[in-house]
Amino acid sequence: KERGVPSYGVDTDQAMVEAATALGHKVVNQDGISHLRALSNGTIGGVIAVQVIEHLPADVLKELITLTKSK
Repeated sequence: KERGVPSYGVDTDQAMVEAATALGHKVVNQDGISHLRALSNGTIGGVIAVQVIEHLPADVLKELITLTKSK
């Protein structure tokens, strides 16, 4: 944000969304996979998934990687 890079967060935890929004961040309350599915291809420059992949089953992780690449 400080360097002019557009960004936003996606989180399923409403309390985390509210806390981040209160700090001035743009956050969407949604499942990350569902969010990526809804985006048009080529519309985002990158994805950061902190403390996410270790909780996903292999098939969902594969979909996350595939979606990230196309979006």
